[in-house]
Amino acid sequence: MSKFKKLALALIFLLALAGCQTKEQEPLRVYSFHGEDTLFSVSNGVIVQSEEQDIFCGGELKTLEGFPEEIAEFTTTYYWVDGLEESVITQNAVVDQTGESIKANGDLGKMWGEKGSFLSLKEGWTDQLYFELEVIQKDGTPHTYRLKMDVTEVTPAGRQ
Repeated sequence: MSKFKKLALALIFLLALAGCQTKEQEPLRVYSFHGEDTLFSVSNGVIVQSEEQDIFCGGELKTLEGFPEEIAEFTTTYYWVDGLEESVITQNAVVDQTGESIKANGDLGKMWGEKGSFLSLKEGWTDQLYFELEVIQKDGTPHTYRLKMDVTEVTPAGRQ
């Protein structure tokens, strides 16, 4: 066998071995979530997981008729409930500094980071996502609302 054929055969063998060693990419996973009760709704929430990064978009908060007015401050929190344990994903607070009332409507924020840095998605997590809205009115009256999020996987497992 000539040197060229031996070299070509060795190169093909090395490429075949290298091909066996390549890591299969994890599929991109996209989830949407929303929730609603009689006083407010959360819509357009999105969770994206790629091989390298997690993205959490809280969506939009819309207050409905009957929601407290004259708000001095409010806090929004997303968290997981696993048995008796609650794990906060993200929390944002808004406090009026002007003496005027504030509105709770609007964008609930976004965050992203390395995969697993803030999202630890355990089996059954889609039934464990909650939103909490704590409101303090200007007269000091507190209200706390909790809402379970309805989560839907947009890109099923195995799809890329």
